[in-house]
Amino acid sequence: APASSQVAVSPLPRSDGTQLALAVPSGADTGTFVGQKVHAIRGDMQRLSESINRHNAELLHTRSMLSADSSSYFTMVGSINSRLQVGTTPGNPELVSQFGQAQSQLDRMAGDAAGLNALSSEVASDLALAAYVIQEIRAAFALQGAVDEDHRQLNALQAQANSDVVVIQQLSQAINDDLMRQNGYIGNERRNLATLSLAIKNGELYGQNLGVRSPGILANG
Repeated sequence: APASSQVAVSPLPRSDGTQLALAVPSGADTGTFVGQKVHAIRGDMQRLSESINRHNAELLHTRSMLSADSSSYFTMVGSINSRLQVGTTPGNPELVSQFGQAQSQLDRMAGDAAGLNALSSEVASDLALAAYVIQEIRAAFALQGAVDEDHRQLNALQAQANSDVVVIQQLSQAINDDLMRQNGYIGNERRNLATLSLAIKNGELYGQNLGVRSPGILANG
């Protein structure tokens, strides 16, 4: 009969950038028809493991880019605000140029956030593959002509597949949380840039001092 198990997994994504521990259980070829099914299932699980690791790495890479772009953006906005605080000429071309650079940084962050949306869809495909694998494992248990070793291997594969589902769900949640946070942050900064544009036009600080806000866009949990 299929085995049921509780599998503990580490929070995602891995902060050190290393691959997740999603090793597919190995096993000897039994020569039975069920053994052939086991071999095919193992291949599907290997593809799943590689996909999960790749998507985890993509999330880490996107977070790194967002952090770097955010730092550049706030440095630029802070510089503009410093000039405005002491007063400058209306429509100062130097500030206009810096403002354009700040807009470009924010546009880059918006592009990164769009990448998170695409990544979320890819991880949803991982979950669909995991569900298919689990279904195939259950079907293999019902086949005639299996030896004990076939069922031992199926039990091991089922336990790993259940663990993979938990990992995928965690990864999906991490991506969606980041996406929601970034979209809210970017929308807010679009509005702040509109205020800053007016300040540059007038040559004096207008409204909230944008340069003293804390980025905080990648704070997790």
